[in-house]
Formats: sequence, structure tokens, C-alpha cells
Amino acid sequence: MVIRVLTFASIVLSACIAMAQGADPVATCRSVVAAADRLGAQPAARAVPPADYVPGVDVRGNPVVPADLGPRVTLPDELVLPLTSDVFAFLGTAPARGLDVLRANVGELRIRLADGLTTFNGQPLGPAADAELVAACRQFLANQPAR
Repeated sequence: MVIRVLTFASIVLSACIAMAQGADPVATCRSVVAAADRLGAQPAARAVPPADYVPGVDVRGNPVVPADLGPRVTLPDELVLPLTSDVFAFLGTAPARGLDVLRANVGELRIRLADGLTTFNGQPLGPAADAELVAACRQFLANQPAR
């Protein structure tokens, strides 16, 4: 279990570092832990409309004017985010000549916009993964020297 958590944390931390363009991993972990503490480590509840909900109609059956008046932006059904990491920045070493742009493919994050399903390399992410990430960040921070 510990190996699984640490592996997951290293993948996510690599992605966080890459996505934050060089952000300090300690600061990233602190923000993850702080967010979990604020939320009580509970996942955000999804809004579920009542069974009798009809879009574009009020409770009396009258048509409702949409709130957005401008042209609509067409969003894709799914957002696909390739996650990469600067290998040498992650290792904390200087790159060899010609390898200064070497990036490792960490994985692929997919977010389905219809229902918010998020997957990392095809594996669904959810409350259990959130809890593992927070636990791994807490362990990572506990092993860091005081700043």
C-alpha cells in the first residue's frame, strides 16, 4: 500500500511540478494538504438536478431566456492533458549537452466534461485517489527539512 501511495504521489508530484512550470514541490504539497484540510479531505459534492428538472423551462412551464447572451463557445466532450516532466529539474541535476529539453511522458489526464469523470492513464480518479494524494503529501512534507 505504501509503495502504491508513494508511486502515485511521485507521478502526481511530477505532473504538478511540470504543470506549474518549475514550482517548488514542497510548496505544491503544502497547497494540496492545505486544500484538503480546508475541505476536511472530503470530495466536492456534485450538483444533481431533481428528477422533474427541464432545462430552459421554469417551474410553471414557461420558457426561460438563457443567461449567456453572447455566442456560445463549443467545448470538446473531453479535455485531454498530456503530462510531462523536465527530467533534469526533477532529478535536480544539470542536463547534458543537447539534452536540455528532455521531457519524460508522465501520463495523460482526461476530463470528461459531461459528468466530470477524471482519469489518469485510463484509471478513474476519485475520493480514494484524493485521500492517497493527501496522505502522500503529508508523508513527503514530514520528511522535508524545516524551512
